[in-house]
Amino acid sequence: MAGARWRARLLGACLGLAAAPAVLAQSLPFAGRWLLDDPAQAQGGYTVLDIKDGRMRWSGPDKSAPACVQEFAPKIEKPGTVYRDGRGTRFVAGAKGSLPTYLLTLRSSSCGRVDEDVRISYPLVYDTRHIEVIEYVNGRPVSSRRFHRKQ
Repeated sequence: MAGARWRARLLGACLGLAAAPAVLAQSLPFAGRWLLDDPAQAQGGYTVLDIKDGRMRWSGPDKSAPACVQEFAPKIEKPGTVYRDGRGTRFVAGAKGSLPTYLLTLRSSSCGRVDEDVRISYPLVYDTRHIEVIEYVNGRPVSSRRFHRKQ
């Protein structure tokens, strides 16, 4: 009886380890360090965005100011849904041939916003060096900022 339990636990652990690389290998294409294109759009003085491991970290040139750390979870969206970006332009998310967008739900945060959606999109065709971060409140866009990848 004890041997069967041990084998079942070992099998469960091996199956869990076998599935882990597939989950960990799915890195976010927009992960990395980004600089705000227009510093006049800085909210709270945050001009640098660092995305990795399910976290967005906002910081600015003033090192004495606290950084804002927001945890997020990718949100599955229905392909073909029409959304608006921060400038009111409509676009179709998830449809074949459309620019890739990633809808995220904020979880815990050191700067207040929780359970709100953020979309990261590539605003320019064939350009992965620029992203646009669109923040939504109750399904409506409230801000839109463009960033370029830090060299």
